[in-house]
Amino acid sequence: MMWGKMLGGAVALAVLAGCQIKPQSDRTQLSGAELRALFVGKTVESYSLSSGATSFSYYHPDGRVEQLRYWEPREGHWKISDNQICLSMEGRDFSCRPVFREGDRYYKYRSEGDKLVKILRYRQFLEGRRL
Repeated sequence: MMWGKMLGGAVALAVLAGCQIKPQSDRTQLSGAELRALFVGKTVESYSLSSGATSFSYYHPDGRVEQLRYWEPREGHWKISDNQICLSMEGRDFSCRPVFREGDRYYKYRSEGDKLVKILRYRQFLEGRRL
């Protein structure tokens, strides 16, 4: 009887070990060239993981960006620096963040101390201006 319980426990542990969450190594930071390919001349739908807001942004090839957030238009500028996407909306300073691919999804992160925190999911990248 005791061997049966021990064997059952060992099987349960083996099953649970196979159900682990994917390791962080499946996350790959995009290079400047990859960011350009995704953003330049595209309308990008993004979803804020904290507020739940969806926005649509068109990344002009000349560095301007047009955005609809809460269905209100905003304007600003964008650039790529040190393999990060940088935005300056409505005259504010540029804020630069890394973008990572995780499987077939793309996420923007921010630094909090010594760790990266996922803040935004890019849902789709559509050719041309679609605002």
